[in-house]
Amino acid sequence: MNIIKENINKNLNNFDKEFTPIKVYGKNYLKYCSIIDTDNSIKIGHNPIIAPHNYMIVLYEGIQKNWIGKFKINTKINIPEIYQNILLKTNGFFIFDMVLYGLTPSLYNNKLLDRTIQQCMSLDHANTQWIKEYNVDKKLFHFGSRTYSDEENIGYFLNDKKIQTILKNGETKNEYVNIKEFLEEEIKISEENYLKENDIKELC
Repeated sequence: MNIIKENINKNLNNFDKEFTPIKVYGKNYLKYCSIIDTDNSIKIGHNPIIAPHNYMIVLYEGIQKNWIGKFKINTKINIPEIYQNILLKTNGFFIFDMVLYGLTPSLYNNKLLDRTIQQCMSLDHANTQWIKEYNVDKKLFHFGSRTYSDEENIGYFLNDKKIQTILKNGETKNEYVNIKEFLEEEIKISEENYLKENDIKELC
């Protein structure tokens, strides 16, 4: 294992037990070309067949803790503690066709959303704009999505007691009682969807 992959492996080992699925899938795909980018994001499984800079797994560097308060000021919404813990470890991610939203660094560092650079998808926009596309209680916390069909993504939502996956018409498809259970099942589905659409046998 080269020095870059060794460092990625060390970073994956730092994930807590509840985030074990991220560690497991990251290590599994680390056999493919992987990098630590200039923004300290971990990018695993280069797949240039999709796009020159596409990776199967992208984990962003965890947030600065004071950004949690800035989010409340920006949106008048509290980030649930369970999601704060995720953001401190990884500021959103892309895993196959699954995405968790984060606090975009350009906005939190420079008060400007820079669309010219690759960043996490915006948790601010998710809870002030994108949530309006779903027929759900707007008190739910919208934190991510994955492909559901060729026509639709399914949204991820948090309430006080559970994690829900919900279609735009308001239909709840799955409910999870903790983040580990959620990650295990949703990454598994996302991987299955990805491998149905993409042949990775020729990747380095």
